[in-house]
Amino acid sequence: MSLQELQPGQSRATGLLPLALDQYASSSTKVAQTARILSFSIILAVGGFFLATIREGHGWGDDFSLYILHARNIAEGISYQQTGYIYGLSIYLAYGARSIGLALLLCLLAYDLLKNRKPTAFAIKVAVTTGTLVAIQSVFPHSDSAYADQLGINLSGIIGRILEYSGELSGLLAGTSNKVFRLLLVVAISGLAMIGYFTKVNRQITFLELFPVVYLIPLLIWGAPIDVRFLFPVIPLYLFYAFIGVQAVSRNKKRESLVFLTMLVVILATYSAQYARLDYGPISEGIARNETHQLFDYIRKETSESDVFVFRKPRALALFTGRKASALHRDPDDQTLWKYLRQIEATYLVLGPKQLEPDYQEFLRNFIARHQDRLQETFTNADFQVYRIKEH
Repeated sequence: MSLQELQPGQSRATGLLPLALDQYASSSTKVAQTARILSFSIILAVGGFFLATIREGHGWGDDFSLYILHARNIAEGISYQQTGYIYGLSIYLAYGARSIGLALLLCLLAYDLLKNRKPTAFAIKVAVTTGTLVAIQSVFPHSDSAYADQLGINLSGIIGRILEYSGELSGLLAGTSNKVFRLLLVVAISGLAMIGYFTKVNRQITFLELFPVVYLIPLLIWGAPIDVRFLFPVIPLYLFYAFIGVQAVSRNKKRESLVFLTMLVVILATYSAQYARLDYGPISEGIARNETHQLFDYIRKETSESDVFVFRKPRALALFTGRKASALHRDPDDQTLWKYLRQIEATYLVLGPKQLEPDYQEFLRNFIARHQDRLQETFTNADFQVYRIKEH
């Protein structure tokens, strides 16, 4: 099976602008038709751009594998969970996937109080239902206690995360490595967004005005590594408020159109310059490598369909080999690791490739070295070694 991948970052800023334009259109009936036509045009242009820049292969990020497995299951009428990737019972509901999903409940309750001055029956029902499900989830398959040590109100840490997220945001907006230009652009658009936000707040506070605040506060006090995807839920609103800001500072429609067009041209120009320098050839690392093909061929031809594999990217292995797979978590206690291997009835362990999370590969290599008497090497090439588990 071969796959093709879009250029990195294509699905980030390009897909957000039509959403913001649609929100912008809803705020002004005079520009609604033009904005919707522009949104539709952007969607068509982005779709054509995606098709024109598809590359052979895919990196080791294996989320795509799960999407394909689920789509295949739907087409074939197979249970949603039969993907070969060994889950846990914690994969259910939005909160189970991302605990910060509770921000939606907090926004609903806050908006309900602001609008009605007291909790309504609807809000109470939603809160009770959500609370019950969260409690059940916390007691049985999942608990948020693991996040507790990552939370803390530290001023220097909060400032640092604001700066880091600002850097990530500037990269999405500008599409260029020029730090000065990125800084100027993010300051200009953020200034417009703040003007637009407070303009809306002065008119009326809605759910949309509450969500960015409730969502961003946990991100700023959460000590986990910065990831640009955490910003995705608020970027459409960020652009929406920037457009409202353009309306607020423009004294006439001509100036408003000029500012909006300038923003659009600058962003598209910087992304065009970046994409002109990108490599459009096959992706050198990941599932397209010859060594990876050799690994998957060996597993398909030389192992049983009932075998269970341990591999750092289990969803990719499950997709391309039809075998069940799981990742082995890092734990200093080998007995805990062997207990997990027995629990999932693992029969093979795959080491490699070296460039895929080197620290994890070193951990796995040391684990294998300590238990050579319980493992037997059955396959090796330049990137991978496969070990059969002789005993648990």
